[in-house]
Amino acid sequence: MEENAAPQQDVADESPAYAFGPFTLAVDQGALLRDGVSVPLRPKSFDVLLYLVRHPGRLVRREELLAAAWPGVLVTDDSLTQCLIEIRKALGDRERKIVRTVPRRGYLFDLAVRVVERVEKPGQPAAAAQHDPPAALPRSFARLPSRWTVAALLVLAVAVGATWWRAGAHPETADPPLRERGPAGMSIAVLPFVDMSPEGDQEYLGDGIAEEILNLLAQVQGLTVIARTSSFSFKGEKADIGTIARRLNVAHVLEGSVRKAGERVRVTAQLVDGASGAHIWSQTFDERLQDIFATQDAIARNVATVLQERLLGAAEAGRLYDSKPAKPIDLQAWEAYLRGKYFYGRRMQGDVLRAQQHFEQALAKDPGLAVAWVALAATYNVRMGDAAPADEEYLAPEVALPLMKEALGKALALDPGNPEALLRMSWFIAAAGDREGAIDQMEQAMRSGRNHALVQSMLGGLALGIGDPLTAAALQRRAAMLDPVSTVHLTNLGHFLYAAGRLDEADSAFLRAAELNPETAAENLGARVWIAIHHQEFAVAAELGAQLPPGLERDQAEAMLGFQSGEREAADAALARLLQSPEAAAAVSLVQVYAFRGEAGEAFRWIGRATDHLVSYGDRWWSRHAFFEFRASPFLLPLHDDPRWADWLAETRQRLHRKEDERVA
Repeated sequence: MEENAAPQQDVADESPAYAFGPFTLAVDQGALLRDGVSVPLRPKSFDVLLYLVRHPGRLVRREELLAAAWPGVLVTDDSLTQCLIEIRKALGDRERKIVRTVPRRGYLFDLAVRVVERVEKPGQPAAAAQHDPPAALPRSFARLPSRWTVAALLVLAVAVGATWWRAGAHPETADPPLRERGPAGMSIAVLPFVDMSPEGDQEYLGDGIAEEILNLLAQVQGLTVIARTSSFSFKGEKADIGTIARRLNVAHVLEGSVRKAGERVRVTAQLVDGASGAHIWSQTFDERLQDIFATQDAIARNVATVLQERLLGAAEAGRLYDSKPAKPIDLQAWEAYLRGKYFYGRRMQGDVLRAQQHFEQALAKDPGLAVAWVALAATYNVRMGDAAPADEEYLAPEVALPLMKEALGKALALDPGNPEALLRMSWFIAAAGDREGAIDQMEQAMRSGRNHALVQSMLGGLALGIGDPLTAAALQRRAAMLDPVSTVHLTNLGHFLYAAGRLDEADSAFLRAAELNPETAAENLGARVWIAIHHQEFAVAAELGAQLPPGLERDQAEAMLGFQSGEREAADAALARLLQSPEAAAAVSLVQVYAFRGEAGEAFRWIGRATDHLVSYGDRWWSRHAFFEFRASPFLLPLHDDPRWADWLAETRQRLHRKEDERVA
């Protein structure tokens, strides 16, 4: 049925059942049947399918489907995408010929539908059509990864050295996605406190107080706290609280102001309901500057108590927040630390060195300031290679790594529960041969870092490296939730979902990243082309592929699309360019092109060549990444049933392990 053909007339909304092909949708039973046998389908996926079935042959826009399946509820596009994935699996619709995607417009149910008056009681559940496994449901964050997974993550961390530390997020200020999930009740964003001082020179103090309160709240069990980069991205904007809460997808917002005069400081804090804008709690603290730490603790304690009273009742109040006595801190050291954090977060030219100098000044005044040691280690990390530092900022790894280890050791001696320090130090412990100690430390980092977006993202990257993309996507999804305006986290999520075979969700993540920052669209263009080709949406793939810059990705796209369309001359020309390319990564493209063309022999020949190179390649992370890209590529799925695939997989894994053992030794 063509898109512009006359659609079948909508069928009655009150019918007890609808039949199409071998399937029956039994409305009263809430069941999908195939030849009388029940096919598993989640209730929400059933609702989406029911709406499509009631409007066969008609273009149904995405917004219309969302409104029909989630009336009155604001949800992300990911929710609909997951339902469509499950529906297609249940129908065995691998080729997307039943539930068709009309690019940029919506969906079309392309089977004739008839009303059925009576449905027999279904038999036992059957497997999804064409023996597809049931769609994987999103993992819950209620449970941490198993100890086995932690151990595997650690092995990879040792294998790739410190390179996995380079993940990070810089502040983003573009508009967030238009549609978000409804916020959880126990969720909050802490905005930078406004400087109200007469001289207007205490911005760093307002930022620092807000960040310290954020860090205290992040330790509250059951409370989701948005990361600093997202909360502080509204700095200088005139957005109202409702807009901020909606963009960050939180139920509550904490705002405030700071006014310093001499040695006294006045801090005002207000907890605001994100939906109504009503003030839930507010208080002003007029204290000596040296008592500011107790003030921060009091604000965090009051916020945690008020939130719990609202959600669980007053009888439970006070049990969530574990208030600890404020440790005396040198005020000059604390101010130097806050200035360092200000420059580290601003990240303009020369700011990393300025930040390091302020952290060093803070530690010279007060060597017991644990957070300054962690921050100092972070500056060494950035100078070692994160985001291509300027020549004057660069530190060679042989210089940076010992400095980092020393700083992290001092931080953990002072604050044994710091999640970022725990995770970074676990590599050093493992490299020294104490694997069990390192695993224990990594588990602690997972436990205490559930509100730490960077920790979640780092763990996600490691999970991907050990070949567990579903765990990787789950961890990265939480990072994106904690830091919702970070395009770094959304882009990583897209790649992790792509590796997990959840291509619709991956494409959605890439599109959301582009909405936040249009400059990221070019970075993710190649992956979006592969998704469109795999879905046989060749017109979309050609349109996207034309935007690729000259290089391997463009040649791969032209080789595939030309072959599919019968333009063999163009396809062969693109293939010839890949064959002539001196780049090592060209082998990865060639394997996928030959597999797409159905030339398994050539695909295996090139995968052998690529393996020889990646095993001997000096960059261990690239080697692991290339190996996993082969395993995750949707274009190589036809090769998986060939006996040569299992042989290649086992041999390559052994070769990589041997190489890593040699390097660690």
